Amino acid sequence: MAISSGALSFAPNAGSAMMNQNANAGGGGEPPVVAEENAPEPADDPEEPTVPIGEKKPAAPLGERIVDIAAQQAGDPYVWGAVGPDQFDCSGLVRYVHAKVGIELPRTSRQQRAAVPSISKSEMRPGDLLFFHEGGNVYHVGIFAGKGKMWAAPEPGDVVRMQDIWTESFTVGRAW
Repeated sequence: MAISSGALSFAPNAGSAMMNQNANAGGGGEPPVVAEENAPEPADDPEEPTVPIGEKKPAAPLGERIVDIAAQQAGDPYVWGAVGPDQFDCSGLVRYVHAKVGIELPRTSRQQRAAVPSISKSEMRPGDLLFFHEGGNVYHVGIFAGKGKMWAAPEPGDVVRMQDIWTESFTVGRAW
């Protein structure tokens, strides 16, 4: 699965729909275009539980892996522009962690916000991306860990760590 700042191909659910988006280095570009593809329907998995609409959904294994990989970076220093493996800025951490599970994301938090589908806060699951904004401009990204917490590379002089979500001024995206 690849998400990049150029042409974007993203198949969130076994390939039944693809989103294509053109984005420039500034994070802008055309709005997403969703096109149906003729893809085979995934086979029913008798071991995977079905959940009626409106009930709590089980944790997603890929989201849990994303959180686990972020946690492995705990204590690595924040360095502006760093993308790992031993130092990170906020979007570098997100990009690195997702690459470890086979998902390619663009470099900056603004480009990442433009590349991933939005989901509602009520649908947030561990592993989702939290994009913090002020006046419409994304300035920070973290990885939702659950229970009001996220993994992030907060700022210069700090380290990768779990922290409280300190504001409601964020949107949620899911790359997995």
